[in-house]
Amino acid sequence: LDAAVNCNLALLNVDRGMPQYDVGGLHRSTDPGVGSYSPYYNTPSVTKHFVPMGGELFKNYGSSWFETRTSMFDPSTFPLTYHYKEAEQIIEKFVLEFQPTIERRQQREEENNENPDIEKRSKNTDTMMNDLWNVITDFPYISPTIHALPSTLKEAHSVAHHEDGIRILHQPSATRSPEELKENGRCIDNIRVGNSTLPQAVRGAFATRYLRKDSIITGSPIIQIPNGEELLKVRDVILDENGMHHMLPDIVSMQLLYNYCFGHAQSSLLLCPYGSGVNYMNHNQSQANVRIQWSPHGILSQNDEWLDIDLTNSTQKKEYGSVFGTISS
Repeated sequence: LDAAVNCNLALLNVDRGMPQYDVGGLHRSTDPGVGSYSPYYNTPSVTKHFVPMGGELFKNYGSSWFETRTSMFDPSTFPLTYHYKEAEQIIEKFVLEFQPTIERRQQREEENNENPDIEKRSKNTDTMMNDLWNVITDFPYISPTIHALPSTLKEAHSVAHHEDGIRILHQPSATRSPEELKENGRCIDNIRVGNSTLPQAVRGAFATRYLRKDSIITGSPIIQIPNGEELLKVRDVILDENGMHHMLPDIVSMQLLYNYCFGHAQSSLLLCPYGSGVNYMNHNQSQANVRIQWSPHGILSQNDEWLDIDLTNSTQKKEYGSVFGTISS
């Protein structure tokens, strides 16, 4: 699940817990199966805030993930986590401290007036507060914090008087209805992790319920890795007398991720699925009971257009999604 969780810095609601460690009874020096899996598994995703039904899960990728992608995220305007905290502090001071002070001052002025027009005073105060808020949000100084502020004073009041703060403004756009999820989503509870029945495999995926032939077990997004085989090779590195690192030409092994990717002999492109639990499905040619196929066009962001382009250009089509569907057979 952890790999499928996106990042929304205004709506972080998930933390990553500590994984379990288990070598599955194999010896790290003598059993060949130890090179095919990691002893770390079952890393939990723990909610840190209330998540409504249909709410998307978001974890923190870290500021550097955005700061190193300046072509996608303008550092002069894109708010990071601390910018949202600064925005909440500005809202709190304006709504809970500054505005009440102005209202009390105007009330005292009206009390000295023989014929106070309370309705007019209230209207004037609202107009002035809205104008002041617009001055802050439309200030001609480029700042990520300003971009993190709500555009209206009404929204600022909502933030100031709600325990979830600025999160309440972003939650509606990150929530899907149960009907939409039922129609377009994929269940991820059809399988669970357990000790594999195959020797040396250690862990495997097991059905949690009866699955008829041709049942959709789950769906999995795919990471496209260009020139993947070359990138996943492991070579030794030596340190010279000047403290410089040099990579040796001989290949020591392949990275563990290589075991979980799909490829073709005539292409350097690797497809690595990262859906929940899918990589626990082991290979057994004589006892195969599932098959993998492309999800239908439009389902889970699958876009069939990328299947028709030249493989040498496929890695540049980042707007083209690709999704595997796992089907019982």
